[in-house]
This record gives sequence, structure tokens and C-alpha cells, in this order.
Amino acid sequence: MTGDDQRCRELKRRLFESALVVTLSTDPQDGSERPGRFGFDLVIVSTASVEETARVCHTIRLLDTVPVLVVLEEASETAVFSSLSAGADDWLAYPFTTGELLARIRTVVRGVWKARNDCQADFLLFEGWSLDHVHRQVRNPGGEKVILTTSEYDILLALCRNAGQVLTRAQLLDLSHLHRSNPSDKSIDVHIHNLRLKVESNPRQPAFIQTIRSVGYVFTASVRGRWRR
Repeated sequence: MTGDDQRCRELKRRLFESALVVTLSTDPQDGSERPGRFGFDLVIVSTASVEETARVCHTIRLLDTVPVLVVLEEASETAVFSSLSAGADDWLAYPFTTGELLARIRTVVRGVWKARNDCQADFLLFEGWSLDHVHRQVRNPGGEKVILTTSEYDILLALCRNAGQVLTRAQLLDLSHLHRSNPSDKSIDVHIHNLRLKVESNPRQPAFIQTIRSVGYVFTASVRGRWRR
């Protein structure tokens, strides 16, 4: 949550009372840059001016694809248009109840994550890496092509499209279509091990593909899509 001090503290209090974990930033610059570094599920922007709100939304959108909800002082056509044009996913105007706020948060997060999961963008980008889905090629931050097997590529694609979500081995088998040729959950562990050797700078301490013990794996890097020009 980023924006005006008093307003954000009130929003934080409401969300905290609703058992949500909230990080508050009253510095617009810091609030704009934090999402990409800490992997938030949602950013709420509430500033003192329409211009500042648009600037914060624009900066966030340049750095990350995190869902953004804007809280406006009033639902003027200018304020709504400016916020949505700058990259906000939805808006809410004062006054509103805590129930309305929570409902809007759930709607925004659910809608954006569904769109992400259905993403068919030509390129998926994360931490300098690029995944070219048209040619099924992966390049490292130096622009060099990294050779992956078909199974490794499909698993990486599934992880990227579901970044931030814990996937069980069975889900990875299904999403990567490996269940058609190898129905064993354990085969995922072998492919993940080999994939880490190719995309992690330190495979023993992976930065992207984290193991969730007794469950599966989660891709922790921030992923954004881009269409071919």
C-alpha cells in the first residue's frame, strides 16, 4: 500500500482487522519500486492528488505486473480515466465500507491472476531472462540461448505462467503435459533438478524455483508478458 500518510494508515487498519498482511509505504517513490522486489499480491494506491496517483501507477506498471487498486477521493471522470490509463486495474472511491474494499480486492486479484494464467504472450520476461514462446527459446540475461529439453521448457513455461503460486507435482505434470508420456510425479523432481542447473546461478540455493516441502514448487521471480512487435 502506498500513498497519503493518514489515508493509508486508515486503510491499513481496516485490512489488518480483516486478517490481511499489509506493508505500508507513505513514500510514493519507495511504494512504486517495492512491488517488483517483494512480490506483493496487490498494491493499493491512495495519494493526495490525481496526478500523483497516475504517476505512481505508471511507475509500478513499468516495473511489475502486480494488480493495482486505486482509492480515489471522488469518482470524477478525470480521476478514473487518469488512473486506469496509467495502469491501475480497478478503482474505489470514498466513502466505502470495509466489506466493499475487501470485495473489490478479491475481484481485482482473482481477475488479474486469471488473466495471467491464461496469458499467451509471445515473450515471458523475468529477472533479465526471456522465454520466447513462438520459437520455444530461452535466453539468459546476457542474451545467450539456453538449450532446454522439451520437458524442461514446458515445465518452465508452466512455472512462469503461474508465478507466485505453489504448484503440486501433479499440477506440474498436467500443466506441462508430461502426464501423457510419463505419469510419475517423481519425474518432475528430475526435470526440476536439471532445469535449475541451466537457469539458476546457484542450483543448490535456487533463486527462482523454490521447493515447498511435501507439496511441490513455486516460481518466485516476477514475470511479465510482452507481445511480439
